[in-house]
Amino acid sequence: AGGYDIEIQRLDAGGHRIFPTSIEVADQSLSWVQDFDLTCDANGNAAVAWADGEKARAVMISPIGLTLYDHTFEGGGYYANAQICADTNGTTVVGFAVEDTSHFHRLRPDGKFVWAEAVEVGGTGFTIVSDLKPSDNGSVLASFVHYLTFSGAKRLKAQRISSFGSLPWG
Repeated sequence: AGGYDIEIQRLDAGGHRIFPTSIEVADQSLSWVQDFDLTCDANGNAAVAWADGEKARAVMISPIGLTLYDHTFEGGGYYANAQICADTNGTTVVGFAVEDTSHFHRLRPDGKFVWAEAVEVGGTGFTIVSDLKPSDNGSVLASFVHYLTFSGAKRLKAQRISSFGSLPWG
C-alpha cells in the first residue's frame, strides 16, 4: 500500500513458497519502479541491490530469511542502475552509478567490506554500469553504457574488476 516496496520470497524446486509470507526488504513508498538486481551465492543466500535516485542499497538474506547485511550507499548525486553478483570467492560485488561514474564495492557474506574504498569506473561522459557477471579467481566482468549526452550515440564497454579491486584492462 502506498507505493512499490521490495520483497523477497524463497521458492522450492516446484515453485512453492518456503517463507510463510514474503520478507519485506524495503518499505519505500515510491510511486515508480526503479532498477534492481538479484543474485544468489553458493550458500543459498539471496542478495538484492537497487537505486532510487537518492541512494543505492544492497541487502543479503539467508536461506531462512535472516538479514545478513543491509548497506545504504549515499552521499550526494543521482544514484541509478544498481547491479549485484556473487563471485567465485564467496563474496558479492555491488555496482551502481553516481551521476556519470560507476562505483563498485565487494562485500563478504557478513556485510564487511573487502575493499577499503569503492572502485570507480568513469571518464569523459557518462559510464553507467549495466550488468555484472562473475569471472575467474574472484574477479567480475562489468558492462557499461557509455555516452556523452543522453540523446547522443551510445557505446557498450566492458571492464574486468579483479578480486583485489584493480582494473586490469586499463
